Amino acid sequence: MPQPDSAQHIKARLFPLTPVEHRLEWLIERLPRTRIAVNLTPHTDLHPINPERQEYKANGENASFKFSPLPPSGWYYLEAAITRHNGDRRARIHVVTLTGQTFDIPIPSNLRGTVREVFYLPRQVTEIYWQPTATAGFFSQSDLLIHKISSLESLLRRGFRVFTELWKHRHSPPEKKGDLTLRNALFNHQRAYLQTAHFQLQRYKGNDYQTFIERQEKLTPAALDIMRAQWPTFQRRYDFSLIVVINQPNLPWLSHCIESIQNQIYPTWELFIVTAEQPHSTIQHPRMHWLTEENASHATRFNRALALAKGDFVAEVSPHDRLAPHALFVVAQHLQHHPESKWIYSDHDEIDETGQRTRPCFKPDWNPDLFTAYPYIGNLCLHQTKSIQQLGGYRDGYAGAEAYDLCLRFLNKSIQTITHLPQVLYHQRETPKNDEKAVHFSSKAALQNFYSDTNIKVNDGIFPGSWHIQHPIPDPAPLVSLLIPTRDKAEILAKCITSIQQKTNYPHWEILVIDNQSTEESAQSYLTQLTHDPRIRVLTYNHPFNYSAINNFAASQANGEILVLLNNDTEIITPEWLTELVRHAIRPDIGAVGAKLLYSNGLVQHAGVVLGIGGVAGHVHKYLDDNDHGYCHRANLTQNYSAVTAACLAVQKTKYHQVNGLDENLRVALNDVDFCIKLLQAGYHNLYTPHAKLYHHESLSRGHDDTPEKMQTFKQEFEYMKNKWRETINKDAYYNPNLTGV
Repeated sequence: MPQPDSAQHIKARLFPLTPVEHRLEWLIERLPRTRIAVNLTPHTDLHPINPERQEYKANGENASFKFSPLPPSGWYYLEAAITRHNGDRRARIHVVTLTGQTFDIPIPSNLRGTVREVFYLPRQVTEIYWQPTATAGFFSQSDLLIHKISSLESLLRRGFRVFTELWKHRHSPPEKKGDLTLRNALFNHQRAYLQTAHFQLQRYKGNDYQTFIERQEKLTPAALDIMRAQWPTFQRRYDFSLIVVINQPNLPWLSHCIESIQNQIYPTWELFIVTAEQPHSTIQHPRMHWLTEENASHATRFNRALALAKGDFVAEVSPHDRLAPHALFVVAQHLQHHPESKWIYSDHDEIDETGQRTRPCFKPDWNPDLFTAYPYIGNLCLHQTKSIQQLGGYRDGYAGAEAYDLCLRFLNKSIQTITHLPQVLYHQRETPKNDEKAVHFSSKAALQNFYSDTNIKVNDGIFPGSWHIQHPIPDPAPLVSLLIPTRDKAEILAKCITSIQQKTNYPHWEILVIDNQSTEESAQSYLTQLTHDPRIRVLTYNHPFNYSAINNFAASQANGEILVLLNNDTEIITPEWLTELVRHAIRPDIGAVGAKLLYSNGLVQHAGVVLGIGGVAGHVHKYLDDNDHGYCHRANLTQNYSAVTAACLAVQKTKYHQVNGLDENLRVALNDVDFCIKLLQAGYHNLYTPHAKLYHHESLSRGHDDTPEKMQTFKQEFEYMKNKWRETINKDAYYNPNLTGV
């Protein structure tokens, strides 16, 4: 069994506190308190994946660990980090008393899985169970850091959250506040505190999108009234032109669409409805214009309205869809502070056949490589009117993909300021997809036109509607230096090297194996054997393990224009893996390039890294089946991420040295995340591609962070990263802030 984590180790994995919260935490921890040692023994509905790393699979809703020994009665403060890959955010402590009574203590976490919670244990407790998730699926967790605290510390911590939540819910109607009232805050503190825990659990509850809508959007009548009172105070008025093109009208749905526009909080809009025949609807409005364009294409009808548009921004709205009532208000509010925006898009969801909102699509901020792999922007999408009028609007020949073609031409003209609003402002109707093959062909044609002045090829992607953009490789192909640190365990390294030699179809590479104090005779013999291949050099690094220093040393010895940092416990799957990495690494705007990595059982180990998860950064799509496309298909789309793992990372050598390589203060962990952030700061995009695929038999050579020395290193490096990049890791532009709530 691994040793318990140190308090510093656990705290290092928590999501960072704000500077003010950090100072308050330091003060409150000066109060009398005692750490309680607790062992967790797997009890029910748990399948161990890697117990040393505390990775498990919950087989049901009641996965639990048993506490031992039992702590005495009193107030406690719990801190822990949980990474759940099942969409669930619920945890609880299940208590059994001497009289046979049972009760649950709800334990909410924040969006990133950080737990900081006060709870009370009564007398005569006979059993306690920790249940970190309430849904089947994969998860990992830290040890539980539990302190027995004074009544004063309990009161201060609970009071801070109660009054914070009271302020957040100050405009909510009484029935929504439940027990969170000022009276309870003053005279029944624990009741109010438990209500705040209930709010947090409901706010982040599983994939219950209806709960998310209720808790996050908060479009109460009072909130809408505030918006109505606020927009007249805007310093600049923006007008919006909305265009609805009707081909085969569904009158009830069209009526809902028009009503959603008429009911906008922000009133300075005009609506053009373009039909093939005289309108059947009797709906009229002073700012609504009916146009008739017989025997015309969709592009021609749209352009008829565009020519008449007088608004500052224009957007197409499908006759089946609806705008959120505050959609234009949110856009106008944003423009007050960011008038430079020329292209604005929002999140959207779908309306099912019962009228229920479902399937939210929470998008990243502008992600150029994702956009050329898949038209992820969708609706609501607004462009500066004069800019697209100059472009000539929609074009014939791109049926079903006119908007995508327009967006690409907008980019091709010049990179304008593109803004993403992470709110669901558009509700699109679930309708049968008309001729998906034709739309795919039109979209592909638009991309080919976009790249017409280059040697870039547009191939079909992994699934219909996606594309694999193949950037050209110079002739002759640049030399690639594969940097592979190793120590002992020759069989692991041999599998990696052999797979490179036998499966790589890229012609021009060298391997630098960096031997870090191998002592096993079999390893030394194998390293000698490797030197018989003229493409392989063995370097000696005779210093204590420091992953950053090892790679920096090897990079200084590399002859290649491209460096690939590669773990010795990886194994090649796709022959074109290196070709794909090089295609992107040589692009002037690209920094680090990462591959899709799978565990030995075919589940995803790496498909991009998101900042903030687990305290600093974490892998997305982990444990997903390789054939599963993931949320909004993103597991199988080339795209930009803030970071990628150095288990397989390609970068131009000049860019590597431009940011001074890997930070040698980070000897073991997070050096890749730090390196990628430095590349972002230098103006590059980092990129993940699913078209380069390898196995990663994670940490086989080095082992796990379960010794006191390794745990201390882990703690130091987490704290170093949190202090160095505190503001950066709090907001990841390539990850929607709503995502971890669903």
